[in-house]
Amino acid sequence: MGNEYYKIEQINSHLYRIIGITNEFSYLVIGKKKALLIDTCCGIKGIRQIIDSLTSLPYDVVLTHGHVDHIGGVGFFNDKNIYLNKNDFKSAWFQSKKMFIKSYIKGNFKLTHVNIPVPKNSDISKNHTVKYLELRENDTFDLGNLSITFLSLYGHTKGMMTALINEDKILILSDSCNPSTFLFLPGCLSMKDYLLNLEKYQIKVEGKYDRVLLSHLPKECDKNEVAEMIDVVKEILNGQKNEDTMKIGFYKVKIAKKINPKTGFNDEITKANLFYR
Repeated sequence: MGNEYYKIEQINSHLYRIIGITNEFSYLVIGKKKALLIDTCCGIKGIRQIIDSLTSLPYDVVLTHGHVDHIGGVGFFNDKNIYLNKNDFKSAWFQSKKMFIKSYIKGNFKLTHVNIPVPKNSDISKNHTVKYLELRENDTFDLGNLSITFLSLYGHTKGMMTALINEDKILILSDSCNPSTFLFLPGCLSMKDYLLNLEKYQIKVEGKYDRVLLSHLPKECDKNEVAEMIDVVKEILNGQKNEDTMKIGFYKVKIAKKINPKTGFNDEITKANLFYR
């Protein structure tokens, strides 16, 4: 199920993963009364049609953070309530522009689906003026029989949020903490600030989840990902971790755990890893 630019995976009876052309993921949660779309992929046409084919219920859109591969498609949902943490308003305004989306796709396009064509210019979202509603700590969306609470884990961006599907005990960490966490891009927090936020976050979510989903490969990760990342960051700050380096775009990046250059992951593919400067 899907179209030429997207794949759809059903995770359970009410949760879907939508996979975009650069292996970025959005999630659709469908309750009895409402639905919620978490992220909008990178801005290629077709995602709106997919969501509307999966549910006829009213739905809002929540963005985990302001990077193009998560907010590029907001223009397709201009008639919906779109929520984002205010710390990422500025980056979202810039990264949702067509020229930025085109540049991102050119640099990251991967043949994730069989016989997928290179997107045409007309397939890319146009510039749209989006009025974001502020997403705050502990904001909870009631879908009838399901509720989703958003919790901050600032680091990857200054407004990075995560989603906890309470009844499923599923935590969507998005890009905040995963086996390929980027802490080297403009707007990322310092290592010390990230560590403080990780430690606060660990307390907030303790005992509330059994499963962790991500917004990129490997799709899911270790349940202890946050605790693992805390250990990784502490080792870096103590001068014990710097296993690898590589060039990513304009940046020479250090990597906490040595990776396979073909996959971009450490051999422990679901364990926490950090790319930093």
